[in-house]
Amino acid sequence: MLPQILTAAILNVALNIIRDLDDIRALSGALHEDLTARANSGGQAVDLMHAHAHAIVLTYTHALDLTRADAITHTCAADPDFIRILDLAGVRALADTITCDLASAIDLARTRAVELADAIDLDLSVLSAFDFDIGQAIDIARVHASDLDRAGLLARSVTDDPDPDFARVFGLTGVRALDPALPLPGVLELSLRWIAEGPLASTLLQVLAETSPSSLVARPMPGDPYLAFALVLSSRAGIHETMQLTAALGSPLTDALRDLEVAESRKSDGSPDWNRVTGFGRVRDACVPMCATHQSPSPHEAAAIRAVALALADGATVPGSDAPDILRTVAATVTLIENRSKGESKAGESIILALV
Repeated sequence: MLPQILTAAILNVALNIIRDLDDIRALSGALHEDLTARANSGGQAVDLMHAHAHAIVLTYTHALDLTRADAITHTCAADPDFIRILDLAGVRALADTITCDLASAIDLARTRAVELADAIDLDLSVLSAFDFDIGQAIDIARVHASDLDRAGLLARSVTDDPDPDFARVFGLTGVRALDPALPLPGVLELSLRWIAEGPLASTLLQVLAETSPSSLVARPMPGDPYLAFALVLSSRAGIHETMQLTAALGSPLTDALRDLEVAESRKSDGSPDWNRVTGFGRVRDACVPMCATHQSPSPHEAAAIRAVALALADGATVPGSDAPDILRTVAATVTLIENRSKGESKAGESIILALV
């Protein structure tokens, strides 16, 4: 599960960069039309030409910020032993590519875009009839288009021709093209974007940051990445060493989870958190066999249910219910049922140790 979470976080950054570059391409097309119109306007200003030029620069700035996102920087600085244990050398290489090669290509294209915006700004001058050189602006735009193509091709190579190793990580027979909606089979079929932008990825990135060789954390995390992840995730969910957890075998947890799902979707004090609605629904669906027949989930299914339930417990506020307590009970129950299938019966301490 952890390899899928980290891979999703890195790929999500790449997909967001591609989205920015696609926006820049659309803006550049509009700017090309503006420049053509300005060249044939007899000296008259063209509406939005300057806005388009500066919107391109701002979007490049956002794309560059993405190349320095936590998912990238924490992965690049991660303890090599963690990357080795998780077997994610390919994902680490992708993070290095994004922070070096792709960032350099985007930075060069942004430099051209700044030059273009500066040249176009001369058209705002009261002396524009003398200072503004439309031919120079068109030439700079042509160079910028070439640099944008280079950055776009590099970014698109990640999604259009994905590394076959991603299929191994995600447990798929093949990955033709990567998409934010790609369901991850190891994490309750939740989407790549749900995983990457939610509490599971932020928890794992915290672990990477606190276990990196350059970390200044006074109390180092365990050397086992799975145990370290479980400890942080459990702590975020409000589970501590002295807490007594209770499993629920006599009452259907699926009903409680459905109530959470409905209540969250009908929030009246603001927009519903649809990511939480989706999460509640996936945990409920995964719990149906367990709650209906006490059928023990597989170790991977149990780990996914526990992880998503505890991730949702962090900061959950649903009107009319104690959402964190219900979600902690889900984690305790799946652990108890799993342990009973192994001839064991303890739930409390095992929850922290079983999020692998």
